[in-house]
Amino acid sequence: MSTYLGVQRVALGISLLILVTACARENFDQLKEVSGNALDTLLVEEQFDAWSAFYQPGAELNGSQLAATVMQGYARGLHYAFPDMSIRIVEQIGASDRVVTHFVIEGTHQGAFSALPPTNKAVELEGIAIDHFQDGLIVSTR
Repeated sequence: MSTYLGVQRVALGISLLILVTACARENFDQLKEVSGNALDTLLVEEQFDAWSAFYQPGAELNGSQLAATVMQGYARGLHYAFPDMSIRIVEQIGASDRVVTHFVIEGTHQGAFSALPPTNKAVELEGIAIDHFQDGLIVSTR
């Protein structure tokens, strides 16, 4: 094999690697967006009619197959305690079919929360969601 053909093969290999990396990056960006939007839309805005835009039918939440019901319970409890709550994405990392989202829920503690009476103080609750994807939608969250 000539040096020229060897260089062409290396260049082709590098081009394919760049293309695969770009496609993986684009896919990861889409999955990150789904994870972040799911937290905001479902937990903060309580728009549960949008569930199917983020989750596959039969998706699980913390091992429960009643994922939508569990998420509604979380949202209601948080809104009761922190009616002005918002969510901030701190960081997202992932690989192929999983996204890990570190988030902070911020709000004023105006209702009972986990047996704690209201304090009327600003609070931050940190959380991590690990979303597993299939066909662009979440199949499980932990």
